[in-house]
Amino acid sequence: SKLLRGIQVGVVDVLALPLDREAALAAAERSLDRKRLWDGWLKRETGRITGPLNRRLSEMEAILRQVTDGVLVLDKQNRVLMVNQALRNTFALGDVNFAGKPLEEVISNPALLDAVADQNAENNRHEVQNNVGRVFHVKISRVSDVGTVASLHDISYLKELDRLKGDFVNTVSHDLRSPLTAILGYVELIERAGKVNDQQAVDEAVRIA
Repeated sequence: SKLLRGIQVGVVDVLALPLDREAALAAAERSLDRKRLWDGWLKRETGRITGPLNRRLSEMEAILRQVTDGVLVLDKQNRVLMVNQALRNTFALGDVNFAGKPLEEVISNPALLDAVADQNAENNRHEVQNNVGRVFHVKISRVSDVGTVASLHDISYLKELDRLKGDFVNTVSHDLRSPLTAILGYVELIERAGKVNDQQAVDEAVRIA
């Protein structure tokens, strides 16, 4: 029926020609009252539905702010959902709100972008270096119904220990090699000076050489 069709398309009042000024104003006021009523209902329902989610998100953000590892959360389209303070400090991102922005507009580090793009589940560990030389171990996790989570752990001190170990081994090897080379040189001179006698031949150093 026409009445049902009118309700379906949102008719909330009826005016008859010729229009009466007072009737038109009254109809407009009723429409505004109805709109305010619906707006209030929508606001209350939205708050009721999203309130717990917003509280959980706030709690998560508060926790991640205290985490020393950098954390980056992306949706399935690689848009930023969350960046914690440690990651902001790592890449000098400042206090800008990045929510909803594509990852490439937020992070310019090629190694981190490659790590996020790596779809090989068996190769989800990477190393990233920032612009001040700090080295980070990156773990990429794919989270069902969310997207991607990247966590960065500073391993600069391990890299420095590895370098110091290498330097120590090289130094010791060099220090040991020099006297051994000299000793072997002198041993070679023994036979050049002439054939060794029976007593010299039983000497362990000469026999080994």
